[in-house]
Amino acid sequence: MYRHYRNSVGSNLKSIQITTKYRYKMMRKEEIKIYCKVSIEEACKRHKIEIVMPRILEKTTHFSVWMNPWTS
Repeated sequence: MYRHYRNSVGSNLKSIQITTKYRYKMMRKEEIKIYCKVSIEEACKRHKIEIVMPRILEKTTHFSVWMNPWTS
């Protein structure tokens, strides 16, 4: 799946994983899961990154995101 930009066509789908120190089960409470998800979504919105598939588990968070081709 490619995206069309002004002068180029490309795909920049990235997989991001955030893990807590020592794999501590931090996301047990629903309140903390929601806070974590909202803060990551706001940061992505600020940098114009589109979240495709968010998944928050007890120990880790996984995100698949579309980034601009000029973002590394």
